[in-house]
Amino acid sequence: MAKEANVKNLVLTHFNFTNVDEDATSAEIRKNYIGKILYAKDLMVLPLENEVHSHNGISHSHNNEHLPEIKNSSKEKLSLQNEVSITEDKKNGVRIIKSNAIPNHTVGQFPTKGNPNTITEQNKEYSIDLTPTLANKITYVYDLGIDKGRPSYVFGVAINGVKFEPSANEYFRNIETNEPNYEWTLEPLSEEVNLGEDYNNAHVQPNGEYHYHGTPSGLVANFDKNKMTLVGWAADGFPMYYKMGYKDPMDANSGVIQLKSSYTLKQGERPGNGVSAPNGIYSGKYVRDYEYQNNYGDLDECNGRSGVTPEFPNGTYYYVVSDEFPSASRCFMGTPSNDFKIGGGRNQTQQMQNQPRQREEKTNENTPPSFTNMLKRMDANNDGKISKSEAKGNIKENFQNRDKNKDGYITQNEMKRRN
Repeated sequence: MAKEANVKNLVLTHFNFTNVDEDATSAEIRKNYIGKILYAKDLMVLPLENEVHSHNGISHSHNNEHLPEIKNSSKEKLSLQNEVSITEDKKNGVRIIKSNAIPNHTVGQFPTKGNPNTITEQNKEYSIDLTPTLANKITYVYDLGIDKGRPSYVFGVAINGVKFEPSANEYFRNIETNEPNYEWTLEPLSEEVNLGEDYNNAHVQPNGEYHYHGTPSGLVANFDKNKMTLVGWAADGFPMYYKMGYKDPMDANSGVIQLKSSYTLKQGERPGNGVSAPNGIYSGKYVRDYEYQNNYGDLDECNGRSGVTPEFPNGTYYYVVSDEFPSASRCFMGTPSNDFKIGGGRNQTQQMQNQPRQREEKTNENTPPSFTNMLKRMDANNDGKISKSEAKGNIKENFQNRDKNKDGYITQNEMKRRN
């Protein structure tokens, strides 16, 4: 009933002398309701959250104190079963992917403080070109280019039917007016950006759809490291492979190597003033912190290349899902299907992006990452600091800049510099 009435805050009251199992109660309510659940004794205290924002155009909070902290080690087995079918319609020249968007592997714990949404079954259907060709121009997943703007396309769908959506509707915000600066889009895979993602680099949208922002760890866990393995299909019809490829792209007998992205972190500091645009060192917090360097790695601007593959022995263009930035590509070499257009297409792949995000006046996107949370994820020997061998993701890539005293460790004081 709360869901049908579009209720945003559900308040459950009880007497002071009554004990309520809030976790169990919330779990049952989450089956039909995705808004805030507030527990109060005699309505004397209402634990209302202050920080509210949106991604995917739906306002929600990342400060739900009654929900558990998400942990990368958390692995929950879903009661829902994965359903996916991938067929070829040669008459119409399309590959058809139907899915309930339920992953075929364990996931993180949802809902959580970082992502108060529950995974639910979807009814997804995508049609992509069966024989794609390279287009005359590149199409970007963002509406302003390769590294900025609002999300425009979902990139693709994995072989298990879960979509790859590398973009996020999150930006630097003017610390005086709270207006978003679309030139500075937050990078979802950064250690400095908390979107409540689990160990699969995935989380849940308000409509209950689970989706990947980067490497789907649970899906690729059993992939043979000595083989080139298909991981999904891009919106333009070209295949996606997980990080491994032939040493000679045109020779399937040349051995398999880990393919390297051609993106690197920029050197120096951002040009902003810290008010209307971000300043501080390039750390990977924003998509624009990275730049493409031609021939730096094995892959092109769209994190792909042409060559033979197990599924295409005569050769094709293909994308690579890499563990490092950009992971899933941020652009298309072919022409993407409208089924992947954000805010449109057959199944409304993502809610509309235009609802403004609301925050407390004193909150801004330059807040440094929580060092406590970083220690939970990286501090293997529990010494209260992070060594280069322990560092992960953007912190590892930006280790030299963060390690201000060059002692080989990052401490809490060294993380206090604003970005």
